[in-house]
Amino acid sequence: MPGDLFVALRSAQSGLIAHQGALDSVAQNVANVNTPGYTRKAASLESRTLAGAGAGVDMAGLARTVDEGLLRALRTEQGSLGKMVAQEPYHARIQDTFGSPEANTSIAHRLGSFQEALESLALDPHSPINQMEVAARSEDVAGAFRQSSTSIQEMRREADGRIADTVDQINGLTREIADLNAKIVRNQHSGHNVGDLQDARDTALDQLSSLIDIRSYARDDGEMIVFTTSGLTLVDETATMLSHTPVSSMAADTLYADGDVAGIYAGEPIPGNDITTKIQSGALAGLIELRDRTLPDLQAGLDRLASSMRDTVNQAHNRSVAHPGLTEATGSRRFADPGLTEITFAGTADTRLVLFDDAGQALDTTTVRAEIGGATATVDDVATALDGWLSAGGYGSAAMTADGRLSIMLNDGYRFALRDEAAVDTVGSAAADAAIGVDVDGNATIDQTVAGFSSFFGLNDLFVDQTDGGTVGAAGSIALRPDIAEAPDRIARGTVQWTAGAGLAGAYQLGVGDATGIRGLADAFAAGTTFAAAGRLPAVKTTFTDYGATVVARSASDAEAASGRQQTQSLLVESLRHKADSISGVNLDEELADLIRFEQGYAAAAQVIGTIRSMFQALENVLG
Repeated sequence: MPGDLFVALRSAQSGLIAHQGALDSVAQNVANVNTPGYTRKAASLESRTLAGAGAGVDMAGLARTVDEGLLRALRTEQGSLGKMVAQEPYHARIQDTFGSPEANTSIAHRLGSFQEALESLALDPHSPINQMEVAARSEDVAGAFRQSSTSIQEMRREADGRIADTVDQINGLTREIADLNAKIVRNQHSGHNVGDLQDARDTALDQLSSLIDIRSYARDDGEMIVFTTSGLTLVDETATMLSHTPVSSMAADTLYADGDVAGIYAGEPIPGNDITTKIQSGALAGLIELRDRTLPDLQAGLDRLASSMRDTVNQAHNRSVAHPGLTEATGSRRFADPGLTEITFAGTADTRLVLFDDAGQALDTTTVRAEIGGATATVDDVATALDGWLSAGGYGSAAMTADGRLSIMLNDGYRFALRDEAAVDTVGSAAADAAIGVDVDGNATIDQTVAGFSSFFGLNDLFVDQTDGGTVGAAGSIALRPDIAEAPDRIARGTVQWTAGAGLAGAYQLGVGDATGIRGLADAFAAGTTFAAAGRLPAVKTTFTDYGATVVARSASDAEAASGRQQTQSLLVESLRHKADSISGVNLDEELADLIRFEQGYAAAAQVIGTIRSMFQALENVLG
């Protein structure tokens, strides 16, 4: 009988201890009802047996109430959302850079204002106000291109810096997960509860999933293995460290694909460990996409627009001249080896050089073909031939500059203008014929057809490259020619005209009110231009203003579409999060029910112990 009472006492005692542990789990759940990342711990009781007979109860442990499949789905969607969230502020900045389609500050509006200024000057070419307006609108357009290009490259540089910061965050989280893995394995092996450690690890995994695409599975010992969608192991006993060295500056031609931007390396920074192109979601993928695709595509479209506008305007501007002619001109085109580079006039094309006095009266004339003695000559020979003719007449000189540009300089009292025409028609109307330049660089031969002698050399460009051939792209380098900015009356407006009459003065004239040149420039600007595909912009034939509007509209459309996708993805993540919380979160009603149930079990065990105690006292009295 005493032995049976002792067994009963131990059984009741186990009930007290088990229910006390269960009551403690309820208290922990209630206390952490609002703790982020905390999951409900459910106490599990099991019967204790001894020699095949019941010997009380044990608390088997605390089980976390989580749905691992739902958590994996949630982390996958969090990766997609993290990619969108990382890009969101940049879409807003792109909008600020390009302006909205209807804004007066947009590129499209500035191009439209430039076109209006050209048309106004064509109506009254001698108006100083109209001349200043064209100069102002020219610099306005060029400045907008430069500012937009600078903003794009600055955003790319910032995105690259954020990539490095994100890599550091990823490394911190993977180290934390590896450390928690070790603690979970150790405590689980010792029989200790690891629920809170698993909660902390899940929180780290959630944060990691918003930075990079991850997949995971747990081993039997409780260790969590983490790897990317492409199969790169991030955590397995130890964490794999990622690295990225950000650039200090970014230009239009600074590209990851060309090796100008460092990769993201897993382990040693060698090509085989570069995982940049394998990252599929998360903030890291979003920043990579911005740096290597979205922003370069915008830059490509901007450069295409800027270069096409520059070339069209310059070609038309080179066909005309400001009254009463030029006193000097230095070409914008540089030749690496003028002695090997040839210029060939196509067909019967020729270019006439006419000298004027300060009043615009013709003094002398010659043709380039007459001076070079045929249709083909090297660039050096062209400069030498022109210099010979100018020097012989005491008019001035021509030479190649140290950096490979054709320069013409006249003496005081002389001015000049160039006129493209047909060689067989020495006094005929101007013809839009082509000059072909052949650049010979070693074994490489490049043929380039350019309409017009002056345009080929860039002797009278309106827009120039302010970076002297730098690597910032057409949009980042375009500028109004400095001397025209200082003196807008140097804007080319007229062309050399031939009229029947006696003597040279009767044949070639440059009228003070002639608007044929500026009219041709305005018409060329307003005409449809074929734009090659650039970035995500398709090949199209349209006006410069409309193409500018397309660039602006595309950026606005992309921003709106990105915002819509982000809202949809946020709702999906929120829905999955709500479902996961409904399973793993603490429900106070459930906890209250468990509290009552475990309290009753505790009270019953205590009552049994009280009864056995009375029995022992009765037995003591009998035996005493």
